[in-house]
Amino acid sequence: MVLLTLLLLLLQLAAPARAQSPPAVPEAAAPAAVEQPAALNVQVRTSLAEIDFPNEIRFLLEATANRRIERITLLWRVGDEPVLSYRYAQFAPGTAVRATYTWRVRDVLLPGVTISYFWELEDADENVVRTPQQEILYEDRRFNWRSRSIDRVTVYWYSGDTVVGPELLAQAVPILEQLSQEFQVRLEKPVKIYAYARLEDFHSAVGSRPQPGLVGLAAGTDRVYVYAPPTRQGLTQAVDYLRHELAHLIVGQLTDNPYADPPRWLNEGLASYLMRDDEELRQLEAALAQALRQNRLISLRSLASQFPSDDTGIALAYAQSYSVVKYIIETYGGQKFGELLRAFKEGTLPDDALRKVLNVDTEKLEQDWHQYLRRVAREGGRQSAPGQAGQAPRQPTGGEEGFLQRSISFWSGFFQRYGVIVAAVAGGLVGLLILSSIVYTLWHRFHPPGGGVT
Repeated sequence: MVLLTLLLLLLQLAAPARAQSPPAVPEAAAPAAVEQPAALNVQVRTSLAEIDFPNEIRFLLEATANRRIERITLLWRVGDEPVLSYRYAQFAPGTAVRATYTWRVRDVLLPGVTISYFWELEDADENVVRTPQQEILYEDRRFNWRSRSIDRVTVYWYSGDTVVGPELLAQAVPILEQLSQEFQVRLEKPVKIYAYARLEDFHSAVGSRPQPGLVGLAAGTDRVYVYAPPTRQGLTQAVDYLRHELAHLIVGQLTDNPYADPPRWLNEGLASYLMRDDEELRQLEAALAQALRQNRLISLRSLASQFPSDDTGIALAYAQSYSVVKYIIETYGGQKFGELLRAFKEGTLPDDALRKVLNVDTEKLEQDWHQYLRRVAREGGRQSAPGQAGQAPRQPTGGEEGFLQRSISFWSGFFQRYGVIVAAVAGGLVGLLILSSIVYTLWHRFHPPGGGVT
């Protein structure tokens, strides 16, 4: 039995192997075609912005799409600002949409600035389509403006007077020439000057920014607004403010960068230096001389970003700013000062800019400037007005003449402040003296020497 089993086994091994086909596997069904969503396509029918000066700008978009629009966003940029603002528009979702957004711009925008804007439309799958960028010039369209230009400066005015525009332009050009000749710098973009003939027009255009009595304002790096009534006196005042604000604007252009602002003392100081108002310069130097005598100068670090809020502190801050800028220009030269402005343009921090150009930091500059002030005080003189070195009138600060002036100043202030009290006391003393004289006379009349009554 065992032999039979072995024989059968050997026969099976010796037989040729028979090919076996693999088990049948059902053929996999081809995947069903998945319908891909069509790309979002948008056709803009209307896209515009309407200005209601000085209150608001109304934006409108009308568009159709092949997919349901779920969100619409308005994005805009003001002038050259790097910030891109956005707001969600009001609309009814669908494939045909009408979106609106109203931007309240009172106290936000000033005339003459360009607004760049575009829309973004988004469907439920977060597919986004952006419309082409558009621009609109935010203008004060209440008046028929006239204009006149020289080089890179344009003056706009609407009064019937033909003198306002040319006169303001004639005052602006010399500042640009001085920048080019003395500091070797030039404007990087054109400047626009808007002259308002009525104070209420000026205030409505610039909003609540100005303090009472302020009739000039610089905005951004390319616009100046002044109240310039078509009268001789009004135009003279407008010219003073124009020169000051134009100087601020120029400093803004020359130092504009997204990282850091130049010290405020440099900005205000150069504005005063360029304005060349002799009366204001005398007032600044008088405030500086008094603070120097009283040893109460403000540190330049404190004046780098903010000025004091009280009248006395503000006057001293402006006086110091003008004096420091003038000291730098006289000591290092106008070309170096121009290099300093360009250093701030590169976004350099104040101390780094001072070291790079003048080889001093803020503390060393302040120390050197203090020594200069004390030397000027010892010599009994004052800083000369710009372009008039050696010709400025002397301001006595010491000696017999200085003592006499300070004495007069002291007693004038004393009587101005306490004059009523002094007069009351003096009047009382005089009255008491008269009353005493009457009493003395009556006493001796009724009580003569030796007794008896007369």
